[in-house]
Amino acid sequence: MSTRTQSIDELERRAELSREAFARTVDQLRAELSDTSHSLRATVSPDAIKSELKDGGPYFFPDPFGGDRNILLAIEGGKVVALSDILPGTRDCRVRWRGSIDSFVDCRDDKLQSDQLNRYRTEIGVTGANKGELLIDLRHREPAPQPA
Repeated sequence: MSTRTQSIDELERRAELSREAFARTVDQLRAELSDTSHSLRATVSPDAIKSELKDGGPYFFPDPFGGDRNILLAIEGGKVVALSDILPGTRDCRVRWRGSIDSFVDCRDDKLQSDQLNRYRTEIGVTGANKGELLIDLRHREPAPQPA
């Protein structure tokens, strides 16, 4: 066997070892991505969000598009609601959660209940990539519920 044949055989052996190592790395990355995806889905599931809200009170989320559609995620009647942080009837009186008094307050520090605030449509995804996730439609701001 010539030196050249040995060199080609060695290169082929090294290439095969590299291919096998690459395939193992790809398999490992797929497994890690899958684990991360399952973990993320569990974190954004409605049940996980509801649990977080029960433990930590309402949460503020700024408008993801940089506008004036900020969200106050809260629990109302046992369900997760996405509330507007603008006091109904005003253009810019912001509402925030004050945990120290366990209440929403407006720009004048007047106390409010969640059922006095406008809200965004929410639903739980039923198919596809959004299945089981809480979806908030910022295109539709709905009025606060009417008192019974």
